[in-house]
Amino acid sequence: SSDVCSSDLIVGGPDSSSGSLQAGLLLGRRFSCRVDFLHIEPDVMAAAPIVGEGMSASAIEQVMASFQAEADARSKAARGLFDSYCHEQKLQCVQPDDSIVPGSFQVSFRQVVARESYEVTRRGRLADVIVLARSKQGGDVESVAGFDAALFDSGRPVVLVPAEPVVALGLGRASC
Repeated sequence: SSDVCSSDLIVGGPDSSSGSLQAGLLLGRRFSCRVDFLHIEPDVMAAAPIVGEGMSASAIEQVMASFQAEADARSKAARGLFDSYCHEQKLQCVQPDDSIVPGSFQVSFRQVVARESYEVTRRGRLADVIVLARSKQGGDVESVAGFDAALFDSGRPVVLVPAEPVVALGLGRASC
């Protein structure tokens, strides 16, 4: 195909990374483009004012440590999933800030600590397509805010895929 895109932004929630990861790889191969997988780790310190109301200092520390441990586990799982797909499928992995090579299928993994809605909007505006996986259980507030940001604030098309692994995508022509 002569269709070439320069970049895809893939955003997967903590329980839906597999669906967006596989869909992103399918699209990246189909269009011979760069696929940037983005894992957004929540900023634990941003939750401190919400958690801190009426709690003792030790209780706040325990809650913050719990939040951080959960965020670290999600980050480790997301990176592990990405690395296993890259290894299994012998993908050409590049650094997130490497130059994009037009017409070349490449993948990268970027992890940031930020508010999901802000980061999805910021990075989504620089991408050609945003791929998101639907949450299995309705999603947490941050995931819903990230979806809203992708859909309404990024100005880019959004491909919403199931949370379960994606085997194939219908890539026929669409008309409006």
